[in-house]
Amino acid sequence: LLEKNRVVLAELACRRGFSGLQKVVGNLHPMTRYARRLLIRIIHKLSLMKPQYYVEQERLLREDLSVEQHVLKIDGGTTSGGGGNSLYAHYNLASFCVHFGRYDEAAFVLRAAVATMGESMHQASLKLPLRSDMQVLNESFGKVPGPPPKTPPKLEKCLYELKHMALNSLNRIRAEKKDYERTAAQWEEKVRATIKAGH
Repeated sequence: LLEKNRVVLAELACRRGFSGLQKVVGNLHPMTRYARRLLIRIIHKLSLMKPQYYVEQERLLREDLSVEQHVLKIDGGTTSGGGGNSLYAHYNLASFCVHFGRYDEAAFVLRAAVATMGESMHQASLKLPLRSDMQVLNESFGKVPGPPPKTPPKLEKCLYELKHMALNSLNRIRAEKKDYERTAAQWEEKVRATIKAGH
């Protein structure tokens, strides 16, 4: 619904899902945390049209950061996406602060993100991975990389021309192309009719 820009229906569906997940699996479950992030995206879109949504957006961003920090304390940032999710939560709140000119608060949040990621990498380096073939990689994890190469890496051609094409089937792309051509033809007819009428 959000991808189709049906924001109001997306908000309704997301709020129902988020509320249900909180009741059934709790606030720390990965699906609940994902639903909160999705709701934040929806609220952000709505806030561009209705500024009163900014208050809820900030509340959800702070709640998201609080939950991710709590999860990080529980697992030490070594479970899947632990440190990364915390970094996103810090960055999203800092971006919100920057949008409203609260630069000191944004800088404070981003410094906390750097400290969090440093600690997370340190904790991950202390635990051996489950797979033995990953232990060699683990030895170099968290170390400062060497100097950058003298020449930049060669640019490689992207496999997909558009992300849209990569995510959809060929039939769906053809159908959307036909819809676009139909819409373009309708507008062309309206323009011709307007010119013919002397406007």
